[in-house]
Amino acid sequence: MLGIGKGLVAALLVLHFIRTSPPIATKTKHAPVIPLYSQLDYWGIFHTIEFGNVSAFNPSLLTLPSRNAFVVVAREEYQFQWIDGIMVQPRHVVAGLLHVESDSERRWAPKESPIIRSHSVERLQLVHSNATYFPHCDLETNAIQGPEDPRLIWSHLGEPLMIYNSVAKEANLCRQFYLVDLRSVYVMDISDTKPPIRFNESIPISYGGQEGVHKNWAPFTNSAGDVFFHIHLIPQTIYKLSQGVLEWVIGHPPEDENCITIALEGMPKQRVHQSTPFLDVVLCRSTDVRCDRDPNNHVYMGVIHAQHIISNTRYYETRVVTLNYSLPFNYISISKPMLYCMILHFC
Repeated sequence: MLGIGKGLVAALLVLHFIRTSPPIATKTKHAPVIPLYSQLDYWGIFHTIEFGNVSAFNPSLLTLPSRNAFVVVAREEYQFQWIDGIMVQPRHVVAGLLHVESDSERRWAPKESPIIRSHSVERLQLVHSNATYFPHCDLETNAIQGPEDPRLIWSHLGEPLMIYNSVAKEANLCRQFYLVDLRSVYVMDISDTKPPIRFNESIPISYGGQEGVHKNWAPFTNSAGDVFFHIHLIPQTIYKLSQGVLEWVIGHPPEDENCITIALEGMPKQRVHQSTPFLDVVLCRSTDVRCDRDPNNHVYMGVIHAQHIISNTRYYETRVVTLNYSLPFNYISISKPMLYCMILHFC
């Protein structure tokens, strides 16, 4: 069983479910408005995803062309195995298909959490290692053999791209990120346009001088299909993928303030991280087709987390961040915390 937690409900609310509700007729002459709604139901109960015999968590969803259909990738639950007297963790990424029906009108008292059952579930063949020890890793990660924490995004060229973290191919790194077209590792009909596959195998991505263990990179693409990676929120750091190599694009001095540091004053920067890719959001709805062509009518939107540790327990404060649509991709705004409360509770 997999719960949509750790702020993912907020991600679904803002990013993934924008096209799943029926249009609402408006009194203006503009095109219908598509409302956003959360997968939390009327009583504050969130949906869970059932993967059958596989236990997984930390999911990422991608809206498919057909209505209310999604592909989901997730990290398989912890596994431990003894090899040559050493305890290792052979991690995997699993994928499945979801068909979600709107239950926004459901009002009866739920007896249990609603379940979305997935099908076509399989472990993806991604970068893995049979080694039992990785010398450039710390004690927490030196026995992790496989991929984890996948994220999905539609590129502007119509490609379903996936980024994930796994064992490093570079000798000086512990783990690193990889980019791959989901169609090359999960053979399902998930694209109507079927654009050419640029990334037909997992491409390792790292930058010169990279050190330590990196997590939570946020990919995004521009209208030309160029792939960017938002590496750090504080200081804002962005690289561009060019012929398999990351080229530095944006990097602010560590001492510079931005809207995130101001909003999260006093929060250690290592506890502020990205949760979702940055998606292109059109800020206007008009019958004028030129509306979409104007870069001034676009922003990039993503979900971030501020991690609070209270009594050795991690709590995630979810916020939405917007970026300028063109270079230098400056921060435009950061939302207030997105909180969900049960009935009779106070936020």
